[in-house]
Amino acid sequence: MPLRTREPNQGQVWPLVLLEGPELSGKSFAAAEFTASERVGDCYWLPVGESDDYGQLGNYVVVEHDGSWHGILDQVGQVHAVAQQPAAKPTVLVVDSMTFEWELLKDWITVRARESRQAQKLLREDPNADIKLSNVLWDDASERHAQLMGLLTTFNGIVVVTARCRETVAVDSDGRPIVDSLDYRVDAHRGLTHQATVWVRMSRQEAPTLIGCRCPDMRIRPGVDTPLRMPEFTLGGLLFNVLGYTADAQPRTIAPLIADETELCAQARAAIRAFTRDNELSQELVLQAFFKQHGMPLKDCTDLAVLRGFLQQLKTNQEQVA
Repeated sequence: MPLRTREPNQGQVWPLVLLEGPELSGKSFAAAEFTASERVGDCYWLPVGESDDYGQLGNYVVVEHDGSWHGILDQVGQVHAVAQQPAAKPTVLVVDSMTFEWELLKDWITVRARESRQAQKLLREDPNADIKLSNVLWDDASERHAQLMGLLTTFNGIVVVTARCRETVAVDSDGRPIVDSLDYRVDAHRGLTHQATVWVRMSRQEAPTLIGCRCPDMRIRPGVDTPLRMPEFTLGGLLFNVLGYTADAQPRTIAPLIADETELCAQARAAIRAFTRDNELSQELVLQAFFKQHGMPLKDCTDLAVLRGFLQQLKTNQEQVA
């Protein structure tokens, strides 16, 4: 495969904002207040496990769903499609909250674990038996979460998500509590903070804090710069005045990662057949050459690198199999 390059993105890309903090710290309030800004366009509010309490404060429509994972994902996809249409002001999507999104997925795999044959046997013997969640189930939950994040991270507009936090006593490697030490965690999928491009921590006792942002015009260097306290915080002020987002920003482009190469292998085999046909090569000799080199028929090969390498070899040495 030849080298493929492109110029790096020079413009702004729309942010994915994480507002996290304890209960009643103003996360949903800040998101709703933001939808009333004159600098944003259509605003959509997707409640996931949270109530819709701020209709009088903001300017948004509530996205309804049936409470199922597929219902939620479908509605996010619908808003994602609407946001692709040209608009003078950015579309806004609020997801409140990602804590309950992850709880929904954990409940889903918990039900699956308890319905397994092995678990059913244990539960017949002890209805209170502790049923462990396997890595396979956790991977399934993470895969569903990734489907949602794929839509949110490529949204053509501003995405605001909320999440609760959790403070627990820190423990050492042996599981013993560490005196006077608390472990602060965002109560959501562990990858959420990595994918957020603007991370704001809310508190009931202190001013909101900008933990970090992925913005060329303003960088908070981990271990060097202290998080930015914002006594006069509004989300609109942060995004438009401090970070400098404008209506010219573009959606983020992310190349999808493909773990299952079955379809890619089928495409590579089809490309070999097409090259053989278009260049009037002997199909029999091509198949014989592949079998001689790799010890298997072309139709049975599932190694993408081998298939692509053989196609490149054909293009370079096609006269040998003509």
